[in-house]
Amino acid sequence: MAASSERYSIYGLCIETDYRFCTPLGHDRGIRDDVVRFTYRGPVRERELRRAERIWLSAERNRYGESGVQLYSAGARYIMRFPRVADFIISSETIECELFDRRFRYMVEICLFGHVLAYFLELAGITVVHSGAVVVDDRAVLLVGDHGSGKSTLVASLVGSGFPLLSDDIAAVETAPGAIICNAGPPRLKLNTEQLDRFVGSGEGFRDVHPAFDKRSVPVDALGDYHADSVPVASIYLLHRETNYEQHDSGVSIGASPVSLCRLSPGAALVELVQHSFLAELLDASVSREGRLRRLARIAAQVPVKRVRFTSGYDHLARVGEAIIGDFRVGRTPSRTP
Repeated sequence: MAASSERYSIYGLCIETDYRFCTPLGHDRGIRDDVVRFTYRGPVRERELRRAERIWLSAERNRYGESGVQLYSAGARYIMRFPRVADFIISSETIECELFDRRFRYMVEICLFGHVLAYFLELAGITVVHSGAVVVDDRAVLLVGDHGSGKSTLVASLVGSGFPLLSDDIAAVETAPGAIICNAGPPRLKLNTEQLDRFVGSGEGFRDVHPAFDKRSVPVDALGDYHADSVPVASIYLLHRETNYEQHDSGVSIGASPVSLCRLSPGAALVELVQHSFLAELLDASVSREGRLRRLARIAAQVPVKRVRFTSGYDHLARVGEAIIGDFRVGRTPSRTP
């Protein structure tokens, strides 16, 4: 290891690099053989990918009409391209970043700690779910949801209530002998101005995640504690925030609060986990679907997966958290549904 290099722990990986991250990361001091080397070069000219095989183009477009994320195969390596921004060259042991324009250097960590590492993990057989995770009684509780589901708000509320953060936005889940394990992500949350005012008091002093979005990178110690070690997954909750709450026959109300929980059958849980894979469409095009489905099916069979319906609004947030933690601790499990 070069004298200027550091080793960081994230999602169960040991990243060795001389790149200085702005995102807070825990240092990895152990002796490990499975080290992933991250290198950065830039700015460099965007190269033509004539000999690379195009695997996937995202439906989302940049302002030039190009697919915002592109994936190519080049022999034993993959190239994940963010047009006009950077290429990330991925192998089994290395990730290389080639930045095209120094104005977009802030995008290096956005891409790396999102799409790039998620894909690297899936190639290594680690399942990546669009989920936050907190630790309750030395077990991981996963909160799964799409953008707008209230996931980040609920995670921040639980961390502020004394439940350590395990991961924010991405949950890296491994199937280990006798257990399903969730690995720790970065010790930070990404919060918007309203969330910052609610949970921190002010957004001053926190770095913007992206200049075009109302999100800031907030070290977890501004809200609560962080759990740096991998822990077994005890429950997975699928968040469904509703503007006008209605009682659902398949659910069980928790006290007088506008919250209902319903446990899914393993088959229904598998469908939900497939849909909430962090890179679902990309993975369908590039990763063994059979192997990924086996991993997800094992998770769905071994871990209770429950749908949580709740009323939107900060006034109901504490009740939602209490309902989830109470369900986890007491073991209140509604009847299975098909």
